[in-house]
Amino acid sequence: MPLFSKYPTMRAWPEFFNFEKFGKPNNPQERLSTNISYYAGNYLIIFAILFAFTCLLNPFLLFGIVIVIGGGFGLKQYLSQQLAIKAKESKTQKRKQAKLNRDYATYYCYFALFIIILFGNAPLATCIFLSLIIVIGHGLLR
Repeated sequence: MPLFSKYPTMRAWPEFFNFEKFGKPNNPQERLSTNISYYAGNYLIIFAILFAFTCLLNPFLLFGIVIVIGGGFGLKQYLSQQLAIKAKESKTQKRKQAKLNRDYATYYCYFALFIIILFGNAPLATCIFLSLIIVIGHGLLR
């Protein structure tokens, strides 16, 4: 079973929370990698729920994420228009614009990370930390 498949599978929640099968692992690394691939969909749902609660409890983080998503969509539209305009002129202009687009996209990624860290540093770190504790704890003991 590959560690990360293209589409994570969702397992039944009673199977996921069957505490009778919890125990000390003989080979922790193998058990963790097997369980992470086997329960990947469940772990993703748990992270999504924790992330939703984090966003609801911290409106600044939610605001920052909305700004980042909206700005990314707007930047994508603008850059695709600019590329289409330059493509009509010449191949050299199209190449220059494509390089400029990559630069803009890189700078936007830095800006997006800055905005999310600025508006939700502690709550987001708590969400990620709790998700890691749940995933590693369940993956090792299940």
